[in-house]
Amino acid sequence: MVLFPRRKESDTELPGFDQYEYTCYSGANRRTLDDLLDELATVRAATLSFFNRIGDDALTRAGVANGNLMSVRAIAHHIAGHEFARATKEKAMPMFELLNPNYEEQLRQGFASQSVMETIGAYLLNVAPGQVEIGLDFSADLTQQHGYLHAGIVTAIVDSACGFAAYSLMPPGSGVLTVEYKVNLLAPARGEKFIATGRVIKPGRTLTVCAGEVYAIEGEARRQIAMMQATMIRLAEKEA
Repeated sequence: MVLFPRRKESDTELPGFDQYEYTCYSGANRRTLDDLLDELATVRAATLSFFNRIGDDALTRAGVANGNLMSVRAIAHHIAGHEFARATKEKAMPMFELLNPNYEEQLRQGFASQSVMETIGAYLLNVAPGQVEIGLDFSADLTQQHGYLHAGIVTAIVDSACGFAAYSLMPPGSGVLTVEYKVNLLAPARGEKFIATGRVIKPGRTLTVCAGEVYAIEGEARRQIAMMQATMIRLAEKEA
């Protein structure tokens, strides 16, 4: 494994990537927490062993990684997981109490029954307790006058992602409705594919507060185009 070429400074840039794009393919929501932590410990131990065998001269080499000038030592610090606690607090999904062991099956049934999602061609990408990802491929039929994906479509997919994220933490026999939301449209919705992520910020017996983001995917580029804060209400089975 070569992090940077042999000379002290290098003009060859190492490309970056968004690690969260790969979570929907990891199958992590089908594994136990103990299994995931065991894998993390094993990978981290192997990584530390690798870097402990790199000499000081190699550690001081520098180059451009993901648009930033970095030394091998800095990359080692990051890869080895010394920032894991900070990253977990800021980015990773918190652990919530799961009240419905059949939440995923029922959530997928609920999504399939949403005619509007079928009409626009939206599909589920990933389902986990407190977090849902919905995908949508670009279609000219869904655009506004400038050829961008219509804001109403952007809002619809992230609203559904937040609603089903809230639903995943509700007890059996629940329904869910949106009470309110605020959407910030950060950039024109231009891309080949769009990913809406909804995640629970604070669950409650009746009201659940969620946050959502929408990203446009174009080639290798991933760009955030919208963000949402939403409140969802739980309905009892007889009300739903």
